[in-house]
Amino acid sequence: MRVLFLGAPIAPHPDPQIAFEKKFEIIGYNTGNLLIGQSLFEEIRFEEFGQGLDYSPQEANERFDIIAIAAANFIFKNFDLSYLADFIEPTKLPCLVAGLGAQASIIGEKVTDIPEGSKRFLRIISERSKTVGVRGHFTAEVMNDFG
Repeated sequence: MRVLFLGAPIAPHPDPQIAFEKKFEIIGYNTGNLLIGQSLFEEIRFEEFGQGLDYSPQEANERFDIIAIAAANFIFKNFDLSYLADFIEPTKLPCLVAGLGAQASIIGEKVTDIPEGSKRFLRIISERSKTVGVRGHFTAEVMNDFG
């Protein structure tokens, strides 16, 4: 199987010449993202892999069999996931999604307002996945609310 990993990074940047500050920027200023991405990477068996959006959707179709998305708190009113929807939609690849989380501004508040690009991303991964791995009951409810 040939896997394209998107979402949380799969490892710290291996280039020893890159300064720590740049490596920290690459992982989204959150070392917890490495835990999410690296865990998914280590659990999937593959012959080849790629990472990130350095491919065109057409190249992704030719080079990979599946898109694995190590998600985090992706469902949030300030995160517009249009760029992921724009990339995934023209591919014909199935998606494996793990760790998808919803984040409300206030505890107990429902998540009802996210960008249209994020809603489109959720629809696409729902159509392309047998199951979407979410972080818990709250996120499952949010996903159901968005259809």
